[in-house]
Amino acid sequence: MQASDGTTRYRPDIDGLRAIAVLSVIFYHLSLPGAGSGYAGVDVFFVISGFLIGGIVLRERAEGRFTYRRFYARRIRRILPALFAVILCILPFAWTQMTPHDLRYFGGAIAATLAFLSNVWFYTRIDYFNPEAELDPLLHTWSLGVEEQFYLLFPPLVALAARFGRRALVPVLALLGLASLAVALKTSEAQPTLAFYLLHTRFWELMAGVLAAVFLPRAQGLSPALATALALAGLALVLIGVTLLPEPQGWPGPTTLVPVLGAVLLVLFGASGPAGRLLASPPFRAVGLISYSAYLIHHPMISLLVISGHPAESLAAKLAVVA
Repeated sequence: MQASDGTTRYRPDIDGLRAIAVLSVIFYHLSLPGAGSGYAGVDVFFVISGFLIGGIVLRERAEGRFTYRRFYARRIRRILPALFAVILCILPFAWTQMTPHDLRYFGGAIAATLAFLSNVWFYTRIDYFNPEAELDPLLHTWSLGVEEQFYLLFPPLVALAARFGRRALVPVLALLGLASLAVALKTSEAQPTLAFYLLHTRFWELMAGVLAAVFLPRAQGLSPALATALALAGLALVLIGVTLLPEPQGWPGPTTLVPVLGAVLLVLFGASGPAGRLLASPPFRAVGLISYSAYLIHHPMISLLVISGHPAESLAAKLAVVA
């Protein structure tokens, strides 16, 4: 998930939004105070990915310079090197700390992760909110599976929708997003694990970002005062979404709209004004720039500490993991 991918104007505020998202997830997995709904940081990531990747695909198609080869090559270069590095770093610790049974299970998780099916693997094995989930060093890669599947699906989906005419493209994408939201709301309570892990119930979050990319030119025509107010509202919704939401009774569900809507408002209106200046400030931007690597490494660190019998329980130990 790059801010520009070499084709768009760099948005430092989006790196700041990434910082909030990744720190929320890390704080949640460490059970730090104030991060009770930090898992919603992943939903913010999904909106950002939809905004950036959707914008790239739609813009390059409109300009007649989109190629599948270049698009997928960029995704591979962005995702796989750091993922390989993290897995290679984990292997020696897993080899020495895990039982043979757990090591075989871990090998299956590695294979699923590298096949872009991590979300499917964990859907069939463990609830994300199960306390024992912290024993899975690669559990967090479920979100990579969702994004990778979206990357594979979205470009041909746009090509197929475009066959109905340029004017039909946005309505078709919007209808697909609404259909995904409806399915998520219907299944989140009856089949919460399925709704949590799989692409078809997460597709609407990514599509919210795509549609934000579509309407960004119109959003830039709003008055500065209104844009500032909407950006501040978006920041408030994101912060509420990652800190104050109640324990999930089915996620994604109706309350998932809080961080998703907040992220949409920020990618649309957060380039300037107080919210934009805060997100683009050096501390937020610095964390945002390493957010993918931080996301990849944090859960294996937490998990292997637990497996080795040295969990990060004190505040000092937890802050050391964050550092």
